[in-house]
Amino acid sequence: MKKMVCTALSLLILILGGCSTGMDRESFSIRNTHYGIYDADEHTIGEIDSYGILIQTDDSIIYNHLPEETSQEITNMDYYRYDFSTNQSMKIGTIENWVYESKYNTTVIGSTLYMLITTQEDDQKESTLHLYKIDLSSNDMSVVFSEKGAFQYNSMTSFGDTLFIVQILANRCEIIAYDTVGGTRQVLKRFDFDDAAGTGETIRQITSDGNTLVFLRLKIDEEQHTSLYLDRYTADMTLLESVDISSITSERTDLDKTDWENERRQGVSNFWVSGNLFYYENFSITRFLGKIENNSVTSMTETALSGTWGAAYEAVKNSDSIVFYEAFTPDNKIYWLDGDTGNLKETSFKVADERYTINNLSRDTRGNLLFYMGYEDPDTGETLEPRLYYVPFEELDFS
Repeated sequence: MKKMVCTALSLLILILGGCSTGMDRESFSIRNTHYGIYDADEHTIGEIDSYGILIQTDDSIIYNHLPEETSQEITNMDYYRYDFSTNQSMKIGTIENWVYESKYNTTVIGSTLYMLITTQEDDQKESTLHLYKIDLSSNDMSVVFSEKGAFQYNSMTSFGDTLFIVQILANRCEIIAYDTVGGTRQVLKRFDFDDAAGTGETIRQITSDGNTLVFLRLKIDEEQHTSLYLDRYTADMTLLESVDISSITSERTDLDKTDWENERRQGVSNFWVSGNLFYYENFSITRFLGKIENNSVTSMTETALSGTWGAAYEAVKNSDSIVFYEAFTPDNKIYWLDGDTGNLKETSFKVADERYTINNLSRDTRGNLLFYMGYEDPDTGETLEPRLYYVPFEELDFS
């Protein structure tokens, strides 16, 4: 597999951040995107040139930067940190032979940020998956461990001082616990999956509600029928609960049964759980906000959520609440769900130039939100400069 080359703009790319949004529409060259950074009162507080999705920490932005101004393929990737206290950026490091980074799985534990990054040298047939870490106190960047031939869309979550990583291999799926204090890792559980036949069990995402680990398990039988389960475990892999949530795809009345099956197979970019509440967001078009009652699933919204819905990226998962946004819509609606009460409140975030719409959103543990905003005229192709708005949560009027 050659280095990842983005060949088209799509809604999926814009929402998930797999490739750059700063791309020449005619030559398809890959380039950085220039963002001005603003507060809610339209005051400029900084600027960055970045590639792909940003990672928001409590005091900074970790972002990728292409070393060359434009390119047809990615070979190396620089990493920078923008500090909100100084409004300045500093280079952290460079990763050679960079292929992919699963930004939606980036996790902060204490003062260390962990990333799953795939690389591949030109003379190698197999890619290599690395767990990288950035020490946020010293800005040092290093590899924790590497696995040759591992799946690049692996997922992970934090639970205490431990990283729980889902590793997909040719014939199985493994749950690995990495002790970030002791530096040890061990395989806790295995699921058998025949990749060639496409049958068996595998984990699509993993999360924690602060008290338990929660797996999103996909099961495919020999007739290629699919089922999705929400499995709740203790840290030592004692199963506490298993609920069939396959019905979440049938909420989409615009899809037939074959599409429902295909939707269940999709990779999952966001999986949030708080008590009996959960949110599911896949790489395709299905988003579902629901609750589990009497071992069955109930939707918390009157209609199926559209593919333009998304949950704010969080490097530290917050099981107490979750923030949603509607991308590329003029109303710029955002929603806040209280994980304890299940109350869903909404507001809008608009700026002086009302053509700007929300493209993406992230949140830190202190509640500060980072809005990615832009505009492109659907008829003329006219664009406005992409902007980032850094806004404290308490400045938003949810009702």
